[in-house]
Amino acid sequence: MASSKTFASGAVLTAADLNTYVNPSTAAHVPYAVAAGTTVSITLSAATDSSGVTVTFPTGRFTAAPIVQVTPQATTAGLWATVANVTATGCTVYLHARASATTSATVGWTATQMTTTNGAG
Repeated sequence: MASSKTFASGAVLTAADLNTYVNPSTAAHVPYAVAAGTTVSITLSAATDSSGVTVTFPTGRFTAAPIVQVTPQATTAGLWATVANVTATGCTVYLHARASATTSATVGWTATQMTTTNGAG
């Protein structure tokens, strides 16, 4: 990791400064690509305890499968979300319930690709 540097107000940043501290290709702490959003509401019928929807990432955003985190945006207890089938273009988000019941919730997601070739980094 690059050594830290404090930038003073009015200081001139050099190309080397930008490449060292800001460029996602050379600064390990800066993600290569990030996207976030919410899926449409996922509804669970009384006969199921899970249901999924496809999320499409912004076109061209990722060059490799990102790391995806999902969270139900609901006040209903006993709901959780999972993600599967992650590729550079999208994934499937599932909503699960502790017991079969008719309910729905919006699921928020965040996708991060840390390097040009890998989601982790």
